Amino acid sequence: MIARRRNDDIRKLIDHIQATLVELFDQMRELRRLLDMPMREETAVPESSSPAEEPPSAPLFSGVEAKGLRTESVGADSDRSASEPSSHGAGESSPRPVEASAPLASADETPPSSRVDAASIRATISRVLDPFAHEVASGDTPAAVLAEHLEEAKNYLITPDRPNERVARDMDIVLRFLRARGERGIRPEERDNILKRIERWKAHLAVSAVPSG
Repeated sequence: MIARRRNDDIRKLIDHIQATLVELFDQMRELRRLLDMPMREETAVPESSSPAEEPPSAPLFSGVEAKGLRTESVGADSDRSASEPSSHGAGESSPRPVEASAPLASADETPPSSRVDAASIRATISRVLDPFAHEVASGDTPAAVLAEHLEEAKNYLITPDRPNERVARDMDIVLRFLRARGERGIRPEERDNILKRIERWKAHLAVSAVPSG
């Protein structure tokens, strides 16, 4: 029993670390985009490791888990990096001492409005999802009520004007699970799984909602 409990604790710690790494990678990618720094192909590797997070939740959401986040690829990220301008200063023919700092100046001048938009978007996402996360963390709210609140949050954050199939599909997985639980509460391991997913939703929604300039 002690060894099994220790293994469960280690597995939860690994899940938490992996979820944190995914969020950090998304934030780093957003910062690179705001600073107009091209994404290198190898930076997409941490995202592809996200399927390692999924096995602990397989018993929780049964067979539908296979249709969760792990089916997603990083193609959108590589497409974004491919569409970013890769060169500056192709026009000037006569060399000048200040030309070396021109890319830095342009990178500093353009992002302020984008930073404001990104901050506003993150604030909106947190305002909608944080109360739901608090309800999940408390463990006092019946699963059916949690399902209602999650559906409201989904309808507010994901619309035809602001689509996000990746997050919507994962939210649907959690919704089906909560509805199946009905008036019962959720167990600690289920609660931790959902909280981890909420953090991932916030990161993906923030990245996808920032307008690309």
